[in-house]
Amino acid sequence: MRIKLQGHQVHNRLVGIQAECKRIGAPPTDKRPDKSLLYTLPVIQDPSTGVVVSESNDILEYLDKTYADTPKLFLGNTLGIQLAFDAAAQTRLLGILRLVIAYIPAGLNPAAQAYLRGTSEGQLGKRVKELEPKGEARVAALQKIQASLGEVDSLISESGEGKFIMGDEMTFVDISLGAALCGVRVAPGDKGAAF
Repeated sequence: MRIKLQGHQVHNRLVGIQAECKRIGAPPTDKRPDKSLLYTLPVIQDPSTGVVVSESNDILEYLDKTYADTPKLFLGNTLGIQLAFDAAAQTRLLGILRLVIAYIPAGLNPAAQAYLRGTSEGQLGKRVKELEPKGEARVAALQKIQASLGEVDSLISESGEGKFIMGDEMTFVDISLGAALCGVRVAPGDKGAAF
């Protein structure tokens, strides 16, 4: 299944995200450890209203409210429960990031590699290639991730029948969890078989 918004897509290099966000008036999504503003994707600029929205959850809420006659990702009064479910699932998936982050720069152009290393290393206090656990630490990390994925599977199983997490309708949590797992699958590139 593929979901796509109608509109004009702007391709940005990793190093150009902040400049483009500022240019169109997108609000920052967070602050870095040094308190400087952080701009991340996704961001939308609605051509019908001129409104600029950043951060996935805010974008989805905006689209559901603004375009009431379209399919919803936050069905009924499920916003809070979906965000809580997503936070619980994403927290359990964080360990995977330590295993794949070292491989991400290889798929980027040199400027983006330098940018990612500079921002990630500044925030994490280690060189990117030092973040991946080795030897016994790697085995333990893989076991912990396997247990975490089992917890996520249990959360999903508790949701009952249906082809999606909340039943027969695709919702925000399906897309969020799918995107996270897709990112983990793609990030290591040809080294992904190791995972």
